[in-house]
Amino acid sequence: MRNKKNIDVFIVILVFLLTGIGLVMVYSSSFVEAADRFGSHVYFLKRQIIWAVAGVILMFSIARIDYHFFVKNSTKFLIAGFILLIILLFLPDDQRVKGANRWISFRFFKIQPSEFMKFIFLWYLSYFFGKTGNITQIKRKIIVPGFIFVLIASFILLQPDLGTATVIGLSFTLILFIIGLPVNYIISIIIAGTGAFVGAIYMEPYRRNRIFAFFNPWEYRFTYGYHIINSLMAVGAGGAFGVGLGQSKQKFMYLPEPYSDFIFAVVCEEMGFVGAAALLTLFLLLFLRGWYIIRKAPDISGFILGLGIIITITIQALINMGVVLNLFPTKGLPLPFISYGGSSMLILFINIGILLNISRYRSDYQEN
Repeated sequence: MRNKKNIDVFIVILVFLLTGIGLVMVYSSSFVEAADRFGSHVYFLKRQIIWAVAGVILMFSIARIDYHFFVKNSTKFLIAGFILLIILLFLPDDQRVKGANRWISFRFFKIQPSEFMKFIFLWYLSYFFGKTGNITQIKRKIIVPGFIFVLIASFILLQPDLGTATVIGLSFTLILFIIGLPVNYIISIIIAGTGAFVGAIYMEPYRRNRIFAFFNPWEYRFTYGYHIINSLMAVGAGGAFGVGLGQSKQKFMYLPEPYSDFIFAVVCEEMGFVGAAALLTLFLLLFLRGWYIIRKAPDISGFILGLGIIITITIQALINMGVVLNLFPTKGLPLPFISYGGSSMLILFINIGILLNISRYRSDYQEN
């Protein structure tokens, strides 16, 4: 290991900006529903602040832990993640939320195992491909991680949660492409993944209806197209500069999950194209700065670990925004650092902490 350097301050600033915007937008998009359901307009904000503070503490703490700890213990984390995913399958029906078993509830909080598994799989990839010291024979090594991915995706689809499985699959494929898997293998994986994706859609009627609504939401304006129509109305109402912070009309029980899955629609309505573009720019800068860091990682494990983190965050952000703009079919994915949700917030900060630790060991010879 090289001498330790300071953590990358630019990453910290970007994450703080995103989190700050997220807290403002969570309050702005949730105070109507919070007052109606819980009698307190700050109900969701208070909980999000708690998760954000806990996340920041975790981020700075983990930034001091050698990232090889997560690489070397990734198999143990993977086993723990599988146990949690299995537990979800046996939870009673009264713990299902909107027909899905995605959360394990405790007395004061609940966790979503798939949010953690999304990144734990990346930790495992950094271990698996990094343990030999090179990846020149990667095409001979994809069977084991490929099998593990299929297991993870299968458990997550049983919840059911196609969105998270899709994010993991896209991240996995991009990582394999970037670290050198031959193009013909990548094409085969894409074909197989597309087939599995189409099959998963065909098996569930509500997914098929979402595809129909994606192509023609107005035909299904009172059912499966209702969400996206109200989302597009919010985006259109925002114009260039928005209607003003807190002034969204679509959040008044028109948008589904306005503080979570469709929070970007509220951003577009209240902050306009300028605000939405600024938010997209922050995510782009986070990716570019992360890429700058991992290019200087001292070993393959650090490169793959950091690569997986920045790719997953970026893919999820783009899919969430794309759903709001009807560029993708509706999926229940939170917007990183912006949407309400404890599990998402914590695992994001944990992984940013890992990325910050990688930045402390960046190579000197590329500094100029």
